[in-house]
Amino acid sequence: MNISFIQLFFTFLVNLFLLSLSISGCNSNKEENYNKRSKSKSKTKKGVKASKEVKDAPTLPSTISGPHKHTVKSKDSPQSKKEVVCISNKTKSQQITQKSDSGNVLLLKNKSVSTKSLTSTQSTSSKHSTNSFSFGNPVKLTTQEKSEQRKQIEIVKNLKEWQAKNNNQIFVTMNKCELRWVDGLGGLQNVSLENPSRDRIAIKVKCSDNILYRVNPVYTIIEPEERITIDILRDAGTQKTDKLVFVLSKVNNDVQNAQVYFASNPKRQQMLLLPLIGASAVY
Repeated sequence: MNISFIQLFFTFLVNLFLLSLSISGCNSNKEENYNKRSKSKSKTKKGVKASKEVKDAPTLPSTISGPHKHTVKSKDSPQSKKEVVCISNKTKSQQITQKSDSGNVLLLKNKSVSTKSLTSTQSTSSKHSTNSFSFGNPVKLTTQEKSEQRKQIEIVKNLKEWQAKNNNQIFVTMNKCELRWVDGLGGLQNVSLENPSRDRIAIKVKCSDNILYRVNPVYTIIEPEERITIDILRDAGTQKTDKLVFVLSKVNNDVQNAQVYFASNPKRQQMLLLPLIGASAVY
C-alpha cells in the first residue's frame, strides 16, 4: 500500500510539472504573436505616412544620380509604394551627406583662405623688413646697415690685397721734403723719421758730399712705432744742391748693430731721398 501511494504522489508531481510547462509555452506563443502584429501595424502606419509625404512632395525625376539608380513606377501598385519609400529615405540620406560634404568644403575653403591671408601677411612683412627693423626676426639688417657692412667688407678685402702685394715694402715717414740753406751759408738742421709698422728697420744715411755735410747718426735702428731725429750740419761753402739718401732694411730682433748688418749687404733694401739746397732761390 505504501509503495502504491508513493507512486501516485510522484505521478501527480510529474503531471503538475508538465502542465506548468505547457501553460508557459502557450503564453510565450501569444506574446510572440502579439509582437508580430504590433510590428506589422507600425510598418503599415509608416508606409501610409511615407506615401502621404510622397504625395505632398514635388514630383521626382525618372532617374536619380548617384551610385544606386531606381525607377519610379505607378502610384497604384504596392511595389511602387515600397520603392518610393526607399527612394525618399535614400534622398534624405543623400541630402544629409551633401550637407556634411558642403560643411567640410566650407571648412576647407576657410582653411585655404586663412593660409592665403597668412602667406600674404608674411610676404608683406618680409618686404617691409628689408627697409625697417622687424621684431619677428631681429637678425635682419636695414638697407643702410647692409651698405655699411658691405663697405667694411670691401675695405678689409682691399687691405688684405694691398698687404699681400706690398708685403716686402718698408713704411717709414719723413717730416720734411727738403732742407734749405740761404746763400750757401752753413748751419744745423734736422729731420725726423717715424716707423709706423710693427717691424724693426735698420737705417743707413748716405750723402752726395761728405766734406760739406756731416750727419749724426749714420747707422741706427728704428723700433716699431717709434721716431728718431737725424741732425745734418752744413759747412759754409759754394752754393749748390746735394742730397741725402736713407737706406732702409727690415731686421730681426737678433740684430743689434745696424753697421754690421749693412756690411753683410742685405738683399732687400729701400731708399728715401732728401734734397739739400745750399743756393738761394732765383726769381
